[in-house]
Amino acid sequence: MKHSLIATPGHWFRRVHLIVLVMLLVLTGCADNLIETVPTEERAANTAQALRFSAIALVPSSTPTATTPTPTPTPTLPPIPTPAPPPILIPPTPNPPPPGRAIAPDTVGALRPVRRIGFGEAVDAAIVPRDQVLAVMTTGGIAWFELPSLEHLRFDPVVGGVRAVEFNRSGRLAAVFPANPVEENAIQIRQVSDGSLLATLPGSDPALGPEGEFVATVQAEEPLKTQLWRSEDGTALSLLEGGSPVFSPDGQYIATVQGQGTGQPATLIWRTSDGSLLLDLPGDTPTYSPSGQMLATVTSGAIQLWSMSDGRPAGSLTPETGTYENVQMAFSEDDKLLRVLTDAGLQVWSVPTLTRVADYPLETAAAGRESRLSTAGEILTTLFTTADGATQGVQLIRANDGSVIFQDNQVRRGAVSDDQFTAAFVAASGLVQVVDLNSGEVQEMNLPAFTSLALSPDGRVLATARPGTNVDLWQVVDRTFLGRLTAVPGSLRVPQEIAFSPDGRTLIAIEDLGASSGVATSVWPVQAGSAGTEILRLTPGNERISPGGWDFSPAINASAWVDGRGRVLLRDVNGETETLIGAGAVTALEFIPDGTLLAAGDQAGTVQILKTEGGYIYDTLQAGGAVADLAFSPDGRLLAARLADSTVVIWQVDEQVPLVRIATDQSVEAFFISTDNQMLVAGGPNGVVFYQLVGGQQLSRLDVAAQDISIDPVGRLLAVLHDDRVTVWGVP
Repeated sequence: MKHSLIATPGHWFRRVHLIVLVMLLVLTGCADNLIETVPTEERAANTAQALRFSAIALVPSSTPTATTPTPTPTPTLPPIPTPAPPPILIPPTPNPPPPGRAIAPDTVGALRPVRRIGFGEAVDAAIVPRDQVLAVMTTGGIAWFELPSLEHLRFDPVVGGVRAVEFNRSGRLAAVFPANPVEENAIQIRQVSDGSLLATLPGSDPALGPEGEFVATVQAEEPLKTQLWRSEDGTALSLLEGGSPVFSPDGQYIATVQGQGTGQPATLIWRTSDGSLLLDLPGDTPTYSPSGQMLATVTSGAIQLWSMSDGRPAGSLTPETGTYENVQMAFSEDDKLLRVLTDAGLQVWSVPTLTRVADYPLETAAAGRESRLSTAGEILTTLFTTADGATQGVQLIRANDGSVIFQDNQVRRGAVSDDQFTAAFVAASGLVQVVDLNSGEVQEMNLPAFTSLALSPDGRVLATARPGTNVDLWQVVDRTFLGRLTAVPGSLRVPQEIAFSPDGRTLIAIEDLGASSGVATSVWPVQAGSAGTEILRLTPGNERISPGGWDFSPAINASAWVDGRGRVLLRDVNGETETLIGAGAVTALEFIPDGTLLAAGDQAGTVQILKTEGGYIYDTLQAGGAVADLAFSPDGRLLAARLADSTVVIWQVDEQVPLVRIATDQSVEAFFISTDNQMLVAGGPNGVVFYQLVGGQQLSRLDVAAQDISIDPVGRLLAVLHDDRVTVWGVP
């Protein structure tokens, strides 16, 4: 069975991709940025503000398993009322020259990343406080863009991707939540200006000090405790009783909640510098006013206001009916209004008079709803899901009059900026929307969550595909958008792979038609880099294709597949179908590069090599176990079979005795034979491993979770698909 996420149909496509990738990387220096956005008008030139960030760090000085950088002490910042100074300018990271040495048994240990293409799929978005910078969390890391131009600033890779980011009030620090943390509840503290990792802390529910000096995380203990840390190096400071930590606006105090959910919670006020307890107040959900002079807590009967100068009550807000539970609160910038979000709606209270001045009920039609107030409480964001789960959306409401500012029925995550001028959202398709809350203007961009990409043989044209879209063509030299290849309406679903024909005149897309229909092939003409309309479509008809039993040969323009009755069928461009194997339990098919032979492996461990012209059996091999996948070497002289137990058996074509049997990692999802026939390269979630064919010993390993791998025919570049993006490796 073929398991590769973007190269399921055949290994020929992976070789073609990398042939031309070498030419692109040698001839141009813009490969790193070529496919970062969907077709849009040319972005404006970088402004001085954009220079506050470094250029995209495409080539780190170490592999993805590099150790944590030495932390840089965080400079002391002025108080909150004074705008924070911009981060220190970071010089751009230059692209290294293309690799000069071939990847061989004696050089694999020196492999280094030389290019990064793509960001991964967008999953969430946030706006840096006190700055015009958008952070988009992806399956590969964090992508940074300037606002409002959406000029790309930097990309910070994070292994396994990022599910959420929280910033401190000054915008200097970010608490990053990896999607697949190595350690349970691991929270990364990063410096926003350059993305450097300061500390990795245990716990959950982090709170960042307003000026970035301290971080608090809740520890998984009973009863809950909050650990205070120094952010610049992760040094543990005070251990405080309670959870749900909240810093005061000046950072001198921190509030925690003890007895949450017991019916008698208490808010504890601690001095940040030494962890001493100052106040013990009834209620939970502590909320500071912007000036820090007042604190609000929620009790079962009312909202209690407290003076922070002496810790005495400053009044209470009592609902007309019922009690306050599961509420959010936010003071206005001048401390005069308190906005209270309940399950029923939004209430606005006057703090000086302790009276309710406005009430806006919430719609209750949505089956699932998540509402939150902006920092100053002026914008209410509601993310909702319909009862059938088919629609996810967002609605923004202005709190002072209840008017709807923005609504979209495809949004899944996002946030409003602290200044309440801008909002950013991510749709299920990976579409990022940036909304100007004053004008209502919406800007859109798609981050490059690729299913596949291909380069024309002459290296001049790049084709990209994403889930649910057609295929776009780009001019390599200047990134000009050339056009879009149009499929039969409603026919193109999820392109698993695209590739140019050897002469570059046509483009082939392999599509997933669903579990009941298998896969199909679409072919478009590509003349002098222009786009065209689909001219050919090869499908299996109404026959179900067995999993893994499918391949396509561009050399002879023919598809081979295993139908529901176990037959191996061959269909050419004229639609003529030939039966190569009458019945069996075939689990893997693979064409030789020139298309003259087709290898078929089955559950019994038999590998038949068939002549595509005439359909007779050329040779029969015994693998010794159920065959999961097959691969010919680039020159067609070797054939490799991956068994169900991840053992790889390699033969010389025309020889029935195996050349070698190699026990690979159990997690292997993709493999190939190197261009010099000296190595087997196998990739999977546990990394990319290099084995020497003579003897089968392991030579080296790249600690990067691989979804797919490929090497160029010259043998100088290795491409690894991981976290929905591509890293290209070479030997310097």
